[in-house]
Amino acid sequence: MTEGPEVVDLPTLRRLIEHLPQGDDLTLIVLKGHLLIEERLLDLVRAKLEADDPALKEARLRFSQLLPLARAASGRDQYPWFWEALEKLNALRNDLAHHLEPKQVERLSTALIDHLRQPADLRSTDSLATSLRGAVAFMYGALSSFKNP
Repeated sequence: MTEGPEVVDLPTLRRLIEHLPQGDDLTLIVLKGHLLIEERLLDLVRAKLEADDPALKEARLRFSQLLPLARAASGRDQYPWFWEALEKLNALRNDLAHHLEPKQVERLSTALIDHLRQPADLRSTDSLATSLRGAVAFMYGALSSFKNP
């Protein structure tokens, strides 16, 4: 996505490893993955503002509000497919969060994975849970590298 190697700092990588579930529970992968991505979006906006302003936290921005702010802050608007993937993750999370018995989890998960299959090098032979973890990890790593344009 970027030119030259990007390095994700060790505490950021540890956070991903510690919190992204390793099992087959798609709900848990989506919910925890969404929270991890949301942290990266907020960090990106904070870095651009060069402040850890309490007002930003008090604004209690929803993911859908934070996403365009982070996109503007990233300077990486040349990757519309990446930002679309984050929107797909949000749609997937919303399906889970707003329905007692979500019916679209597999379809929305597959749509996200298919959207990122080539840039994230996701294998079609992997399970849905493994591919979903890979998609989340890819987006998390990309957002972490965007902090340092």
